[in-house]
Amino acid sequence: MMKSTARFGPKTSNAISRFKFDRQLLPADGVVGRKTSAALDAEFPTSLLIPDRLLRSSPKSDWTPILQTC
Repeated sequence: MMKSTARFGPKTSNAISRFKFDRQLLPADGVVGRKTSAALDAEFPTSLLIPDRLLRSSPKSDWTPILQTC
């Protein structure tokens, strides 16, 4: 498991691209829009406990820590 930096950098962008490609969300780029956010919400339940961190899904979800620890 990788340590989260809570920064949206190239590795996070690549993870988003792979996530979108695997789920046929086009374009499969590193951008998290409404459809991508909804797909992330569906895959990672509303209250997901990550060590020492509780993330809640919302229109302003910060998925960086999740993607960096997957």
